[in-house]
Amino acid sequence: MDIEDARKSVEDFETWRLSSPRDTYPVMILVAWHVVYSTSNEGYLSQSHIEGSIESMNYEYNQHQIYFILDTITYHQNDDWFYNIEDTGDEVESEMRSATFIDPYHYYNIWTVNLNGTGAGGWNQFGSWNPEGSYWQGATVHYTQSGGGMTNHTIIHEAGHHLELMHTFQYGCNSPGDGVDDTPFQADNDTYSCSPSTDTCPYDPGTDPVRNHMNYSSCRDEFTPGQIERMFWSIETYHPGYLENNFNYPVLSVNGASFLQDSDGDGQFNPGDTTRVKVVLANEWGGDAVNVSLTLETDDPR
Repeated sequence: MDIEDARKSVEDFETWRLSSPRDTYPVMILVAWHVVYSTSNEGYLSQSHIEGSIESMNYEYNQHQIYFILDTITYHQNDDWFYNIEDTGDEVESEMRSATFIDPYHYYNIWTVNLNGTGAGGWNQFGSWNPEGSYWQGATVHYTQSGGGMTNHTIIHEAGHHLELMHTFQYGCNSPGDGVDDTPFQADNDTYSCSPSTDTCPYDPGTDPVRNHMNYSSCRDEFTPGQIERMFWSIETYHPGYLENNFNYPVLSVNGASFLQDSDGDGQFNPGDTTRVKVVLANEWGGDAVNVSLTLETDDPR
């Protein structure tokens, strides 16, 4: 985003904040995941791998009432699409996206390919750059930068761009920075420390937001309240179709678990024990939860 567009974006965001601050409401974003893989099966991702990615996304976004719901997985064996994308917006990427995208009004489309040689783990154009229904709405990600845990932070980061978040080091120590008041300025010097005392803009208030998802550090795990507000502004402004999605399923979480009537009375479930397990579930949002089944598993080889 060039600096004039960034300043205009900040102005529009501030106008929205003053005139129509958002109410508290959840947003459901359907996900269409397009697995592009080679004729040697490089890049093929299993359903469980993709589910792990969505789970990691939701771990970071659900707490802010943004829910990513995996709805569709498509598979495309195509060496040209898999190996030959060289930069965002090039002819090969355009061909791939235009042939496979699904309803960007209601779906966040993710394509996984081989981006070796591009210097990028993935990319996502800002939502404001294209019409809501464009196939350029969505992320292209290197296939190894997906999955659960830290490997999935590329997709978490790119989804932030989709929702109009800039890098925390955008424009370095100069205004408008990333356009969010509660993320301190950060120099764009290609060193992305995890030390909380890092201060690359010492003449500006605060230290670097080293744990922010829109940084490039290896310890990213947070969005600020200002960024959350900016994402909801983006949804209302550039992705209003997401607001038409309905929660047809419950969003469940485990609030606690305990062992009852443990046969040896030590309060732990040991090999050879018999016990009753009490699990407390919470339905955070969505439809009624009925006939819920739980499966207990262990990695203990005993």
